[in-house]
Amino acid sequence: MADNKKKSTKNGKKQDGKFRSKNVKHDPSAESARAVFGLREPEQTDNRHLSI
Repeated sequence: MADNKKKSTKNGKKQDGKFRSKNVKHDPSAESARAVFGLREPEQTDNRHLSI
C-alpha cells in the first residue's frame, strides 16, 4: 500500500523523464474555428410563416 501515498511536487518529476512535452501548434489558422470553417453568413431561413 506504499503506492497510494500522495505524490509530492518535490520528487523530481521533471527529471524522471516520464512526462512528454506536448507539441502545440501556435499557427492561428490551426487553432481558430473561424479560420478553419470560415466566417459564414447565417443561412437564409424561410420566414414566410411569420408574415401576416
